[in-house]
Amino acid sequence: MKKRLIWGLLAALPMAANASGSSGTTTIGSITVDTWNQMISIVGTTTWSNPDACGSSSFVILSFSNANYKDVLAAAMMASASGKTVSFFLNGCVASPWGNAPVVTAISVY
Repeated sequence: MKKRLIWGLLAALPMAANASGSSGTTTIGSITVDTWNQMISIVGTTTWSNPDACGSSSFVILSFSNANYKDVLAAAMMASASGKTVSFFLNGCVASPWGNAPVVTAISVY
């Protein structure tokens, strides 16, 4: 009886789920550094995949709170300048001045 009660209570708890995953690959259209809100908006030449179903797929957000944001930004700027395609690893959503968007945690340059 106790096991059923515990499992029933656990099943009733709301659970936050982050799907996380790849942004897909595209070239970078623009990079906007917003020092006021401590974030960087990256717009692709096509829309990004949106594994967490955030409000927007037209841009992704790199937060200054990411311990490696300077490295990710440097790689993104290099890819943008050289016309290389990129893919981001996305995890979660964040509110920004431009809308709710996927959060960048890592980058791959091709």
